Amino acid sequence: MAKTNRTGRSKGQGRYVMLHEYIERSYAWGRLSPLARCAWLAFGFAYNGGNNGRLIMSSRMLADRLGCSKSAAAEAINELLRWGFLDKTRASDFGKTKSASEYRLTHLPCNSTGAPASKRFLRIEGLGDQPEAAE
Repeated sequence: MAKTNRTGRSKGQGRYVMLHEYIERSYAWGRLSPLARCAWLAFGFAYNGGNNGRLIMSSRMLADRLGCSKSAAAEAINELLRWGFLDKTRASDFGKTKSASEYRLTHLPCNSTGAPASKRFLRIEGLGDQPEAAE
């Protein structure tokens, strides 16, 4: 345990992403491409404990984090959506505001709506190599 400061808080060790065994052993995880798995980790690092449902990540931002092309990053996001690891909570808007899409990790409760973790990826099993497209 880290030493606490005068207000009773510790500095901590930084962020980490916990990959639970039930996620790693799921049928859907085994069908993800390596880039989609890295993208899932990037979304995990964007999560700060209170922003699930408001995880902002454009394909350009993800491409910069992963060192890949924007189209490859966009495909990784779509793959995570299709296999049930992500839900899109708000679509991008390129009108006046120019805002990126917002997402939620399905293995965690949604902080913006209070909805419990859906864990959609656990219900996708034995459907071949490609599940139905996510909406």
